[in-house]
Amino acid sequence: MSLCDKQDENVEKATDASKDGNISKRKKKYNKKTLPSHANTNRRWARVFIPTFFAWLARQKDVWGPSNNKVLNALRNIWRVVYNEELPPEQDAIDGAVFNLCKQRANEWRSNFGSTASAVLSLSFTAEDMYGYEDAEADRVEYARGLLVANVFMFENVPDDDSPPSGNFRGPLYAATLATHRAAIRGRVKVPEYDDDEEFYAPRGAMTLACAAAERACQLAADGQLGDLEAVVDDLVTFQASGKQSCPIKKGRTSSSLTRRVASRSMSAPASLQPPSGTSRRRIGSGRRTCIGPASSPWMTSTSPTRSRPQKLMPAT
Repeated sequence: MSLCDKQDENVEKATDASKDGNISKRKKKYNKKTLPSHANTNRRWARVFIPTFFAWLARQKDVWGPSNNKVLNALRNIWRVVYNEELPPEQDAIDGAVFNLCKQRANEWRSNFGSTASAVLSLSFTAEDMYGYEDAEADRVEYARGLLVANVFMFENVPDDDSPPSGNFRGPLYAATLATHRAAIRGRVKVPEYDDDEEFYAPRGAMTLACAAAERACQLAADGQLGDLEAVVDDLVTFQASGKQSCPIKKGRTSSSLTRRVASRSMSAPASLQPPSGTSRRRIGSGRRTCIGPASSPWMTSTSPTRSRPQKLMPAT
């Protein structure tokens, strides 16, 4: 065998070894079938275990930062309550199906805050008829910028005069965004290691995510990047005609992947999109758009002339 032939043979062996190494390094895919056989009995995994895990995760001050050991310890405690047994040894590890499936669901849980906030704000724009005319986008930008001033979006009551707003953490946008967590933990059970030490359930981490998501949605709208509202309106028309009760906005129709069912299931959409009590629906100047906000709010002054617009899709309550 010539020197060239030996070199070619060595290259082929090295290539084969590299392929074998890549195969061994591939991440294992986890799904419900990789769980213990009894985990899905009566859908306890989806209906009880996961909501209880979300309830624990939402308590953490830093929902992105619990260590693997801390998460694994929580999974042991939750498994003991839900299944009345200890976590199986083969699952009691960070490379087990239980840990990795919960990790995947935690990522989905976090992302739902952002998509819900974008959905609710877009629905608010449609309720305010901010679409279908030439300066609609400019009005939406101005409206969103107003929500960001002094974090008005977080307050329930924004007076017409110069008095400070009240009802912090009760703003419709924030409350509807936080409702995505309430829907996620439906069916949870109490875990003695966590629930016995608290007088009431305080999802600090979920509240932080809801606040950040609501602010981010307002910022996207203020930058004109929330998405195509005309497509949202089309979805709403189709939704009303269908008579369905799920979310009227299809996922992925805007830049923030407007969401699933939470905005409509957790609270009635029309009620959640009405102006906070204490605000006024006012027309600024002659022939100007109708806006929601304090009469003295400088960010609500609009120069957009009134256009003929489609009838509201969402009836007032």
